Formats: sequence, C-alpha cells, structure tokens
Amino acid sequence: MAQVNWPRFIPVSERRAKAEKRLEALREQGVSIQPERVTGPEMASTLWGKGWWRHVQRLPKIGKYLPRGQIYARNGSIRHLEILPGQVRALVVGTEVYEVIMRVLPVRGTVWQEIKDLCLGKIGSVQEVYQGDVPGEVMDKILDFNKGLFPLPTEFSLHCECSEKAPVCKHKAAILYGIGSRLDNYPELLFKWRGVKARDLVTSWAQELRERLGERKHMLSLDQAGDIFGIEWDEQIDISDIGAKSGDGDQE
Repeated sequence: MAQVNWPRFIPVSERRAKAEKRLEALREQGVSIQPERVTGPEMASTLWGKGWWRHVQRLPKIGKYLPRGQIYARNGSIRHLEILPGQVRALVVGTEVYEVIMRVLPVRGTVWQEIKDLCLGKIGSVQEVYQGDVPGEVMDKILDFNKGLFPLPTEFSLHCECSEKAPVCKHKAAILYGIGSRLDNYPELLFKWRGVKARDLVTSWAQELRERLGERKHMLSLDQAGDIFGIEWDEQIDISDIGAKSGDGDQE
C-alpha cells in the first residue's frame, strides 16, 4: 500500500506566532494594524454593509464561494484589513499566514456624475451620506449593481498567496465578508476606496449655482435661488460663501 504524505499539522500557537511576525513587519513599515471580525448574527448590519453583501452575492463565479469564508471572518482569522484608494490589503490566518490583495479601479466618471446629478440639492451634509439619511432614490443609485459605487467584476481583481485552485479561496472569501463589516462602521472608506469624495455629493448643488450665475461676488436673494431650485426662502445669501459652507463636516 502506497504511503500517503499528509501535510504537516500546524498548531494554532504556531500559526498565531507566524501571524504576529508578519504583523510586526507591517508595524515597522508604519502600517496601523486593523483586524476585522464579523460578530453579529448577520454578516452585515447597515445599509452599506448589507449593500456590499448583496452585491458580492450577485457577482458571477464569486457568490457561490462566499460561504467558505464565513468561519474565517467570524473567528478572528482576519488579522489585518486595510481599505486604501484602489485596493484592500489583508492578512488572513489559515494553514499559514496569507496576504490577500483586492485591487479596484476608480469609479467610472459617467457613473459618478450620474450620482452627483441625482444628489443635486438633496444632501445637507456628508454625515447624512455616511448615515444613509438620504432620499431613497439616492441610496438606491449609490448601491446599484451596475451603476453604483461597488465594483463590477471587470473593475477588480483578487490575489492570495495560498495555493488553492478555486477562483475564490477561503481567504479571499473572508476578506469579502470583512469589507462589509468594515463598511458597517466606516462607510466613508467606500468613497476613499473608489477614488471619489463624498463631499462632492453635498457641494454639487453649490457648484451648479455658481456655474449658472457666474463667479460674481454679489448678494443673491433667496427668491432668485428659489426660482432656480424650486424652493422658497426669506433671507439673502452671499453665493461666494456657498461652496465653503456646504463642505463643513467632511472628515475625508
């Protein structure tokens, strides 16, 4: 009978030690370590996290592999997950410690312009955007599968150091869960990730006003503004201040 060469069993303590060594190397490079762990009864809890979860479930050749990453996402195996402009970098502990990288293209200009146009005059602050406290049609547009902020299959790539042959290994699946969990708590990272600024959704109406009236510094009656935007006000505003005031509260 032929002898079977099983892979060497690696104790949990050894895996953790290897993970800590990789994390220490990142710290020495100035990286702030950001572990992620799904803790709730559901995989996501807010509009942003749930929107991401629904999105990845619909992705061809990816959705069916997602359950493989649930245990990793819940048991603390995602030791580091950082969302950066154009990419996500993560360390996931499995049999070994694996680096997973997800690279993402910026939002298409036409898509972002459509979102901004829809937000014209409807968003009061950046915090309203982050809290999802915006008109339903705006959030529906932002989360739209084909023309929203989440990347299409042609707009991202996933890479893992492991040797699994499946299109989506356990470690890749884990960080897809982890991204949703991170967006639950830090929705502003979605805009950073896709290369756009949430404050553009607030200031776009002021920019439109400037474009229609020019850059002249004069007092504009709110009746005139109301004629343009279909609203009624009873004071006066200086249009030179509009852009600056509307950006207050942006944390990006």
